[in-house]
Amino acid sequence: MTWSEDFNGYALIDKNQNILFNNVHNIDQTYFNALTHEFFTKRDEYTKTKKGYLVKNQSFSDHLQILAFTSNKNIRSRIHFLFHFFILFTFCTTTAIILILNPIIHKVTQPITELTQAMEQFSQGNMDISISIQSKDELEILGNTFNQMVRDLNQYIQQCIQHEQAKRKMEFELLVSKINPHFIYNTLNSVIYLARKQKNVDIINMVKAFILILQDGMKIDEYKIFVPLSQEIDVVNAYATIQQYRYKDKFQIIWNIEDKLKEKSFPKNILQPLVENSIFHGIAPMEGKGVIKISAHEHEDNFIITIEDNGVGIPEKNLKTLFQPNSNYLHKGSIHSIGLNNVQDRIQYLYGSSYGLTLQSKENKGTIVHISIPNTNAFELNKNQGLF
Repeated sequence: MTWSEDFNGYALIDKNQNILFNNVHNIDQTYFNALTHEFFTKRDEYTKTKKGYLVKNQSFSDHLQILAFTSNKNIRSRIHFLFHFFILFTFCTTTAIILILNPIIHKVTQPITELTQAMEQFSQGNMDISISIQSKDELEILGNTFNQMVRDLNQYIQQCIQHEQAKRKMEFELLVSKINPHFIYNTLNSVIYLARKQKNVDIINMVKAFILILQDGMKIDEYKIFVPLSQEIDVVNAYATIQQYRYKDKFQIIWNIEDKLKEKSFPKNILQPLVENSIFHGIAPMEGKGVIKISAHEHEDNFIITIEDNGVGIPEKNLKTLFQPNSNYLHKGSIHSIGLNNVQDRIQYLYGSSYGLTLQSKENKGTIVHISIPNTNAFELNKNQGLF
């Protein structure tokens, strides 16, 4: 007889292989005795049969041994228990880990989700998007950088819009300035014809100077917006000729510009409005004769022109508001209708805010205007500035 499918037990055996005690009830004793005798004749610590396993242990006494035996069914049952226990333990452990880590994961992933959603909205055209990440780590830095990028891009877009508006306005003003002079130019040629018949040299000289100014205004397409400085000098001299008939011996213009600098690049219609302001607002109100000194020099990468007069000057309180559109010191009645703020805007539009006009003035002492532009060639600028 052999042991049953669910056999399980143990026995205490002395050194003579006598079974002192066992709890075996469902196995034939003769078969059990033969099995234990056979097992003890071997030096193995355990043996396997068709129905199960036997294990002996002699660690607690030299005269006694313990023999344990169990069936395959019991082993499988224990394995199944351990397997189910392991699955249950794994499930419970995983659930606990998820519950514990979920707030931490949410804290880490939430800023990333917010940033991703903000980027998606931004890519769809929402230029006012902004996020607030308070994680005190790299994600907060990334969020702040995103907000700064959006602000900078919005600012750049606004600058581009303003730049384009200024460009269109300037193009329109240049176009308008070309229309009326054609009729005036033809009329003045008739005046010169009549003046020559009467041999009136003053009228001829004044009208010729005026025609030169009108022709300069109509040459926009020829040199575009940049011209050699010599061309601007001719316009100023023509304008001064006209004003000399109005203010007889009231002012004198002194030029101090080297010939090589007269070919430097210069924007059209910049010098004449500034000389006009010197005459009308500086020299005309004063007693005695005024002097306007115009000089030019190169300083590192800049080309600087200085216009200095000894007129009545500008009160200190008005210097800060001089370039504001509603300033009382802006003369808007010039031939080209260009005031100081317009000149400043045009220079900074063409070259950037690092360039433009700077003024120094003292009452009853005079005014000095410095024009600062990049030291470049006129025709190269026209080529690069294809806007005009």
